[in-house]
Amino acid sequence: MSVKEQLGGTVLSDRVRPVVTYIATGGTIAMKRDAESQAPVPAVEGQDLLNEVEGLNQYARVEVDNFSNTPSVGFGPD
Repeated sequence: MSVKEQLGGTVLSDRVRPVVTYIATGGTIAMKRDAESQAPVPAVEGQDLLNEVEGLNQYARVEVDNFSNTPSVGFGPD
């Protein structure tokens, strides 16, 4: 379901669109399989992911903070 469908078709003007900061940390969603090693490697940044959300800029002004691009195995409680 698109963002527009989720919001009932309402498109917001520049004056009322909220500013949202998207903090990209990597993880599984930011990985692609390396052609040579066949291992997953960090390959996608936050803006690349947001570009896949059709119409998002109609509802929010999104600022991207590419905090890290850490593989999922690099996350833990430490």
